[in-house]
Amino acid sequence: MTACIQMRADFIYPGAGQLGELIFEIKGAEDTAFLPEILPVAPGLYLSIMTGPATAYPRVDFKVGNAPVTFCLTLSGRFFSIFSSPGGFKEKNHDIGPNTNTIGSLKGAWGRMVIDPSLPVTCVELLIDPRLLHRYLPDPLIADASGEKQIRLFRGQEFLSYPLDPELRKTALEILNPPPLNGPTLELFYQSRAMMLLSRQVELFCQNAGKTDGPPLKTDIRNQLAHAKSILTADFLDPPTIPVLARRCGLNEFTLKKEFKRTFNSTIFTFVQKLKMEQAWVLIREKNHSVSQAANAVGYINVSHFSKAFKKQFSINPGILKKSGNPGCPAHEGWLPGG
Repeated sequence: MTACIQMRADFIYPGAGQLGELIFEIKGAEDTAFLPEILPVAPGLYLSIMTGPATAYPRVDFKVGNAPVTFCLTLSGRFFSIFSSPGGFKEKNHDIGPNTNTIGSLKGAWGRMVIDPSLPVTCVELLIDPRLLHRYLPDPLIADASGEKQIRLFRGQEFLSYPLDPELRKTALEILNPPPLNGPTLELFYQSRAMMLLSRQVELFCQNAGKTDGPPLKTDIRNQLAHAKSILTADFLDPPTIPVLARRCGLNEFTLKKEFKRTFNSTIFTFVQKLKMEQAWVLIREKNHSVSQAANAVGYINVSHFSKAFKKQFSINPGILKKSGNPGCPAHEGWLPGG
């Protein structure tokens, strides 16, 4: 089942002693089961949980009014987006894949998001009132624009992505699999985990925002990097060597490796590896391949090496995935496709 949906996500700033409100308005959707679960944990602070197959919603057209700052931990799934923003970027592409920590400050943005239907979606988001986040950030990271305080991101970008920190991943899995608590004790559990996420996110945010990675890339280099990425995406099962890729996209090897990592927050090897593991997931879970068949299909001769790489990517052994997801595996319970 597919559906083209319209989503409006507005954040109403809370008054003194009140919680803000997040509104998700879906039009034209045949099923609302995919909507994220929103958990208010403190004034101006929320957790959002999104799990399940992505096949129902391959495309989302969105317009954001007022909005919280969003720290999104993507454990599984892939999201392809194109954003525009008044007074900011125009038609900027963004690719969010598994094991990614994404920071969004998208007030006033609009665009379209396409969700890869072949991969299950598991995301935990921390949503915070920008004014609350200001309290935890040092002054150099706060810009005063027209009398309104704003968070100074990397060179004015509104959307940033980094590899998922192991500590954040551990906390996210705890949120996805809470202990058997009820009422106030469960609320305290979610509140404690939200504060753990916030503490770590602020630490990483300050570290990353303080880095200087050189001047912005020229348009022709950005286009050449995008071409290199498209080549790797199309030929990930038999990717070209670095020298060949560099020649095909018109860059020298040093610039290609350095700027690819800077632009896509991933080395070329890691990018190709993710694509291979995602293909292996589909082969095992959707195409009924054996583990050894899937390993061979994505270029692994040694099944043990393949299993290690697969588990590193998805936190689940491919043999367990083959057995219909193993309901006893808490890290993936409830979101394995077809499970």
